[in-house]
Amino acid sequence: MSNMAASQGDVKANISLTDSDQTVTRYPVVYASGVFDMFHIGHLNILRRARRHCDHLVVGVATDDYVRQAKGRAPIVPFDDRREIVASIRGVDETVVDESEDKTIAWSRRHFDAIVKGDDWHGTPKGERLQLAMADLGVAVIYLPYTPHTSSSLLRARLTDSPERPMGLANPRRSGLGPHSGSIAS
Repeated sequence: MSNMAASQGDVKANISLTDSDQTVTRYPVVYASGVFDMFHIGHLNILRRARRHCDHLVVGVATDDYVRQAKGRAPIVPFDDRREIVASIRGVDETVVDESEDKTIAWSRRHFDAIVKGDDWHGTPKGERLQLAMADLGVAVIYLPYTPHTSSSLLRARLTDSPERPMGLANPRRSGLGPHSGSIAS
């Protein structure tokens, strides 16, 4: 494929299901968006992989209000801190405020040639809606490998008394490992 991406009106979904050194299509500007709460290796992986596809990587960081609306709970790390963390990652050229699931709004504020999402979006209704909306703008959708063994939701579950906590992970308050368990003198 050429260095320039999709022509206007093309529906284009570049799918990369491996992390090999295969030739990738490069775009002038790629957009990656996320909450980036409790920054972890999955976040780093997607940003590194996104960078391989572009000359300029723009990262949209979801606002606290957007996260509350979309997930029904506030992020643990406040927006300004999350944005500063993402901005400090090598390979990220620019960060912008992301306030909506509708990425045509992000595109209208900061044009980009391609958008990246984890391959867990591929073949889902939200992925198909994204592809249609981006096709109308001439923007390619690139699905990159999702890191399945970690997520902010899993980290949150491990840190809270959540029923989402993976089995086998002790609750420090119930296991006697907490600060007030009486097992260690203060």
